[in-house]
Amino acid sequence: MRWTAPHRYPDIRRTIDKYGLYNRTLTLLRAKMSGAGSPCTYWKNDSLTIYGTYNPNLTRCYCWKKTEGTEIAVTQEQSSPTKDHFLCMGTGMLGGYQKYGYTEIVFSTPSTYTVSAAALTVGNDTNGQPDKFMLSGTTTSASIDTQNYTLTNFKDINHFIVKESTDTNANRIEYFYSIDNGSTWAQITMIAYTSTRLGNKQASGFTLPVGTTQIKFRATFKKKTATSTSPLLNSIRFRYRNQPTLVELDTRFDVEIPSFLTCREQVTTEMNETKEGLKTTRPMRWWVLPEAYVKNTDIIMFLQGVFRNEKYEVQNLVNHTHGPDLQVLHRSFESAFLRDRYDIIRIHDILI
Repeated sequence: MRWTAPHRYPDIRRTIDKYGLYNRTLTLLRAKMSGAGSPCTYWKNDSLTIYGTYNPNLTRCYCWKKTEGTEIAVTQEQSSPTKDHFLCMGTGMLGGYQKYGYTEIVFSTPSTYTVSAAALTVGNDTNGQPDKFMLSGTTTSASIDTQNYTLTNFKDINHFIVKESTDTNANRIEYFYSIDNGSTWAQITMIAYTSTRLGNKQASGFTLPVGTTQIKFRATFKKKTATSTSPLLNSIRFRYRNQPTLVELDTRFDVEIPSFLTCREQVTTEMNETKEGLKTTRPMRWWVLPEAYVKNTDIIMFLQGVFRNEKYEVQNLVNHTHGPDLQVLHRSFESAFLRDRYDIIRIHDILI
């Protein structure tokens, strides 16, 4: 039979959490983290989704492609990207690694762009990979414009690095930026950059007002004469800060970059059965608050203490949740020190 009145069963969800266990537990965890947490930063591997597939919203690096054949050039795509490629840092996607608190825009030959003359073309390297912009024929000047990039919560510029090949006696490349979608352009002063293999020129004195919402770049190629060799441009890297630094949030820490706190979990001894017998391990585990959205394959670096400046790969991540809505209380993960058996070791030095 049907009951005419609504049921009077208790609301189990409300009964379970009527004392606000989630909020009380989270408050306790925040107090623990404040007292025992160590500052960290990470490089998030945005090239992969949580399911391990490539992010369809990113641009594939040219290191996937290789032109073969002598009579007829045939461009083929490799089954995997070049693991030590400096441009995509082995991820296969432009901007594959993003540092915590920053957004990096990487521009190269696969990117969206417009050119002022057809003579500004893409050239291949010795392996047949389309890795450079160049001037062909007798054209002495032409420009390439990037798309208009949206800046989110812009605070300041971290770096502007280019990788180019020029000859001061025969050619040069000049760089400009516009924050009004190309209506006006301002030139960027460039100086030598020798810190890593990311590039060979960097901007000097390049600043933007806090809160800038958009930017686009222009590279103007110039040859001294019609017969001069062409300048070559491989890539532009532009990174800006979009979060406050840790010292701005908590004056106890003298850390002038965006960072988050991490606590080490109690050491446990685990035994696992293998083909060789029982294997005893003591994994190094850490936990972070929900705001630090780390995931597997991210690279984490400690900024203070005994692990200072050491980089680890995040593995075996666990989201610890509570309640019917599975709200995250904290995340725990194991840290694997980067050694030769990890592909990331090949680009370890260019994670800056």
